[in-house]
Amino acid sequence: MPRAPLEQAVTAGTESCLSPGQASDGCVTEEAAEADIVMTSEAESAQGTADADMLNDVDSELSGYVGSSAPSHTQSPAPTPGSEYAYSLASDTMADLTTVETNRQESLQTEAGVTTSNDEVGGPTDGSNETSLSQDGYIIEKVQQAPGMPQQWPVFLLPFRGALTSVPANGQCAYTALYATMSSSDETKLLFTSEVVKGVNIVKRSVYTLMMANLANDVACHVVDPCEELRRLYPSQPPPTDVNVATAALYTHYAQERIRTVNAPIPTAFWAGSEVLRTMAQYLREPLFVLDVNNHNDAHLHRYYYKDYMLPNGDIHETGCGGAMDDKQAKAMLEQYARLHVMPVFMVLKRYEGHFYGVHHGEVSTKWQAEGDPDFASTNCASHDWYAEVVAQSVQSDQVGWY
Repeated sequence: MPRAPLEQAVTAGTESCLSPGQASDGCVTEEAAEADIVMTSEAESAQGTADADMLNDVDSELSGYVGSSAPSHTQSPAPTPGSEYAYSLASDTMADLTTVETNRQESLQTEAGVTTSNDEVGGPTDGSNETSLSQDGYIIEKVQQAPGMPQQWPVFLLPFRGALTSVPANGQCAYTALYATMSSSDETKLLFTSEVVKGVNIVKRSVYTLMMANLANDVACHVVDPCEELRRLYPSQPPPTDVNVATAALYTHYAQERIRTVNAPIPTAFWAGSEVLRTMAQYLREPLFVLDVNNHNDAHLHRYYYKDYMLPNGDIHETGCGGAMDDKQAKAMLEQYARLHVMPVFMVLKRYEGHFYGVHHGEVSTKWQAEGDPDFASTNCASHDWYAEVVAQSVQSDQVGWY
């Protein structure tokens, strides 16, 4: 029967104490036993010197430490509380932990010959008596999410009371999702009615008009590579090698897509990409936030906006730009949006579905808009329960501004 790992370690330690000419039959001679007693006595009087020498011996195979490196000092000889009961929960946890910590500190003081403070082992500095699980100078404290780690997409939308609006999946869902976000206040599903198709077509054609108007200057600013874009759109056809020819071909593609109605299916290669999303931000005249969600519902934020570029002739060209944000920066930015009651324009891309969703916010969106627009509030919000509160806040703000 194979020996357990612990039994193997004990046997290995015993065999290493045998004399060189002695057979490893598991029996320890009386002389070896006496040598063990002498070695133990000397180790205790030397305050751990033997252990330190053993740890410094790179050729030694005897080690009680399992890890990437040996501990910086001898571990406490204090017994583990409750170890006399195998797998027992009968011991008092808090008292046991306190005993372990006290014994460890006393051991450190004895070995080093000086008093060791909590600061030197990474302990709390506020003088608190909180019990901590510690070993070898490391304190296990509260675990916090590291910067840069993604969070679930509902957490991004929670401060804005956001929820998904489902739109038809026909390859043109990006335009429909943007329309749903811009127009819907409480709908969870948007259908292709004649009114919806008309509204989404207006959005799509406006976006493509901007793309066509920007194309030549986007190429000049190296924002768009027409050859690469044609290779993505038409993977089975080699793109032109001349930039001007490729730009003209890409312009023709944009013109064809501009007049295609949004309720018609399109090839997968024609699905909206970053060139469409950044132009949407320019069309909106405000940033567009896209939550890129994986199949575990973890999300990263993409921000699309617009800015000025310098053309080779010195002219200024405005066009869309953007992409993925750092997770920590994205969370901080959205926290400021929520604190100031500014409603971002959201879309959600579930990449594993290849599908965009709109986002609706219910009355929160209307209320936040009314807070910053008294004319909108008086015209559209008089029937809401919160109307009086918004008017009072507006009057108070005017008085503060007057003085």
